[in-house]
Amino acid sequence: MSHARAIVESFLDAYHRGDEKRARALLADDFAFIGPAVRYDNADRYLKSSAHVAAGFRGLEIQRMFEDGDDVCVFYVLRVNAEPYAMPMAEWFQLTGDRISAIRLIFDTGPFVAPRRESKETAIDPVCQMVVDKRSPPATWVHLGETYYFCNPGCAEAFRKDPEAYLRPS
Repeated sequence: MSHARAIVESFLDAYHRGDEKRARALLADDFAFIGPAVRYDNADRYLKSSAHVAAGFRGLEIQRMFEDGDDVCVFYVLRVNAEPYAMPMAEWFQLTGDRISAIRLIFDTGPFVAPRRESKETAIDPVCQMVVDKRSPPATWVHLGETYYFCNPGCAEAFRKDPEAYLRPS
């Protein structure tokens, strides 16, 4: 196994297990992330904003991994606790020395964008904007007399810590 591949596999394991300290040790200080809906130019900001979602993961199945020098591309299926339950993804990792300097994440955002309208049976998770079935939400939280519904306990915990950050108009 190559050095670059070992670093990427270690990062994926740490990140998807919610081990923020181990994941951070593998990211460069000037780390950059580009995803379908967000961009980060700082490793700490990236981990702070995304670490809560690990609670919603059930597993990661790597389908293929390719490498070319300091570039590693991973195709995998992410198993999550809410619809769509299985999400095919691709990530391109760029390494500088022993650390990951950039990640480009690609996945189909259709399942998250198409059903944007709330109905009496659904709500929009205020943290990740996913549609949640009110009849069987993975988590709820009452704030100022209103019940909020979440796709996973990690989103609920992020909201509980700083609800105003997620209730501000964007």
